[in-house]
Amino acid sequence: QLARVPALDEETIGRAYGHRSYFHGEPEDRREGEATVLPTWRGPRLSTVFATERSDRYALAISNPLRDETESTAGVIGVMLEVGAFAEIPGDDAAAGADRFAVLIDQRTQPPGLILHHPRLADLPGARRRALIEEHGEERLCAPAIPSGSLSHYADPLDRLASGSHRRWLASHRDVSLDGSLSGLGVVVQEDYETLIGSDVDDLSRRLGQVVWTAMAALFLLLAAFWFVLTRRLAR
Repeated sequence: QLARVPALDEETIGRAYGHRSYFHGEPEDRREGEATVLPTWRGPRLSTVFATERSDRYALAISNPLRDETESTAGVIGVMLEVGAFAEIPGDDAAAGADRFAVLIDQRTQPPGLILHHPRLADLPGARRRALIEEHGEERLCAPAIPSGSLSHYADPLDRLASGSHRRWLASHRDVSLDGSLSGLGVVVQEDYETLIGSDVDDLSRRLGQVVWTAMAALFLLLAAFWFVLTRRLAR
């Protein structure tokens, strides 16, 4: 690592991070110290989730190779995003409290559905958030599959792990696309089932659908902004 903004400390400067997926572009991190593979892809790419060394948090990165006038790889520039609390997603309705909110998931993981942003994760201190992930493993923090885009009996894995409750949720899911192609991310909007007993089902479906599309649009703008920043930096 040659530089970092903001420069919070000097511990990571000069360290080798060629094993990270945000550098070599492979689906998973390599073992630390393993031979470095120079990136060959073009355009911004979303890394796999990794544990940061300078803090007690998990993160992912949007990165892009830097090339010189001969098209040789000179380095990689990236923006790091904290897992669990890097986005304000419409759908986290303050008026509805904890009864309705949006969740961002990574569908590239095995099993798919690793939770990247969730209000309960965002509310936890960084150390507690990392401990929760390490204690239960990534497979326990994966959102259950939602067939056909919606589910009337959805089980939120963080209900049990973070609060010990077992609430029933209604949920709707949509894939997130960037530049016309799937990003590997998805948005799940969930609403407490008991709160909605007696509501018109069609109206519920319509409202959930609207929230999902609004959340997707916000995520698209968020990621597009990072894409734009990287492109501007590369153009300088």
